[in-house]
Amino acid sequence: MLRDRANRINLALEAYLEPILRGAEVAASQDFLIDWLKNEGDRTTLDKYLSTQIELIGCEAIDLASVESEIVYQSAGTTVRMEKGNERDLWFYDFMESETDRSNEFFYDSLEGILYLYHNIKLYETSHQIVGVMGILIRYDQVSELLSLFSDEGIEAYFTDKSGEIIIHSDQRQIGNVAIYDYYGLLQRAKELGGSTEMIESGSNDGDSSIFYFESLNSYLVVEQNISSLRRWFQGTYALLPIIILSLIVVNAFLYLALRKFSGRHKEESAE
Repeated sequence: MLRDRANRINLALEAYLEPILRGAEVAASQDFLIDWLKNEGDRTTLDKYLSTQIELIGCEAIDLASVESEIVYQSAGTTVRMEKGNERDLWFYDFMESETDRSNEFFYDSLEGILYLYHNIKLYETSHQIVGVMGILIRYDQVSELLSLFSDEGIEAYFTDKSGEIIIHSDQRQIGNVAIYDYYGLLQRAKELGGSTEMIESGSNDGDSSIFYFESLNSYLVVEQNISSLRRWFQGTYALLPIIILSLIVVNAFLYLALRKFSGRHKEESAE
């Protein structure tokens, strides 16, 4: 059952995420953004371009960060000036110093009360010089909903990085926890197999796991059969069993008495 559920979760996530992420890669490879960042020219032209890309990609918004001016141009029409000492902007400076060309961050819109997943892509000019970062916003609740497809069956799904640290989870409190301790070799093998699965035993839950490598996110989808959750579900159901049985007895007794009363009245009317 686990492998079937894992495959279905994986396919659902691929169907939702892959078109968005592929669209982001196409947008990031266009000359327009790189040329615009070199001069940071007409904002109206940029906003129109970003608006078109949002519709094509299917994401919520697109931000463009400039290495030269350290300004973030948001598709909403606003700008944010970044500062290296500002905790809010650490994602950008850490990303610039990292060796990876893709990163995932979280953004909480306090006005709307919505959590977003930021997928960031470095933008290079022909000289391989980084000129900026394009970030697309994906609604976190839509990803979370797909991860929770079979949560009622005790099946838990989440994304980890290559070290096993949870980076995307339907329960946001789990983000940052290390879920897989001794299985980097298997994670690496899942990456080499390009989407194939490996059944492993997780270091944090007492159940089997299935792993899928998501190249576009450079992360691993882990789907676990959480035995503890199943056990709690059965224990909860077992605890309610006496109440259910008693309720059925009461209902049956009520129906029996009602039927007898109806039968007696029917006999009296027949006798008359």
